[in-house]
Amino acid sequence: MAQAATLADASAKAGVKHVVWSTLEDTRAFFPLGSRMPVLMGKYNVPHFDAKGEANKLFTGRVPTTLVNTSFYWTT
Repeated sequence: MAQAATLADASAKAGVKHVVWSTLEDTRAFFPLGSRMPVLMGKYNVPHFDAKGEANKLFTGRVPTTLVNTSFYWTT
């Protein structure tokens, strides 16, 4: 979150006209905390996903932003 906030602030201060933010779904929108899985770090179901999703508002509130929701990472 700190890194995303720094990037959003820097983008706004630099007058960036448009940001493309690669993000992930915030799972808490689909599974409220504690409903089906353990709560991690006191506020996340899936920390990497939830934090990226939470960071969306840091950008959309400061600079015109396109949110690109990617899929999770696959390995074989």
